[in-house]
Formats: sequence, C-alpha cells, structure tokens
Amino acid sequence: MSKKKPVMSHDPLAVLDDDAVTDAAADVQAAGDGVAVLNLDSSLTVAETAGLQEILLAHVRSMTPLRIDAADVETIDTAGLQLIAALYKTGAAKGLQVTLQAPSERFTDAASRIGLGALFGLRT
Repeated sequence: MSKKKPVMSHDPLAVLDDDAVTDAAADVQAAGDGVAVLNLDSSLTVAETAGLQEILLAHVRSMTPLRIDAADVETIDTAGLQLIAALYKTGAAKGLQVTLQAPSERFTDAASRIGLGALFGLRT
C-alpha cells in the first residue's frame, strides 16, 4: 500500500526572519473583538500570492488572531490555496488562531477539489 503524499511540501511562510517582514500588515484591519480581518480580493492566483505572502508574513509575526474573509474570491488557483494552507499550518504550529469567514462557493469548491477542505473546516 502506498503512503499518501502530503498536499504540499513547501511552506511559503517558512521565511519568518526579520528581513522578510515588511509594513504590509497595514492591509489587515482590526475587528472590534481583538481579531484582525483580512479581506481577500476577488482573485487569488499565483500573480497575487507574492503581495499576500508579505501581508501574511507580517501578520504571523504579530501573532494577533486572524479572520480571513473569502466571500469575494471568484478566481483561485493552487498557489493561492497553498498560501492560505501554509498560514493555517504555521498558525497551528505557533499557536496563532486563524479562521475562515464566509468562503465563496469558488473558494470552497477549489479547496475541496485539492483536499484542503478539512484543513479549512469546510463542509464538503
């Protein structure tokens, strides 16, 4: 019986050093309950992941609970999902609370298709 391969083997947030953190965290808004809210744009593809990675790196450094609002996501690819999955895994390892709020049907479908639905707490 073959061993199941992990969904991803590279952690794009593994570069958590002082040089990698920028002021990109300004794009994350504070909610009234002490949780930061990150509103994802309508497109979350490889073209957008570099900018989002900087935002997530800065946020992981701050260790403030994060709520990701994915309601507006209309276009998403594996690179975008991998980055969000890396955030979830890094958060779990560091004790950072990360939750997904109102994921769009496209986000949910794409995550389920590549086996990340359970990681994000999605009903599939």
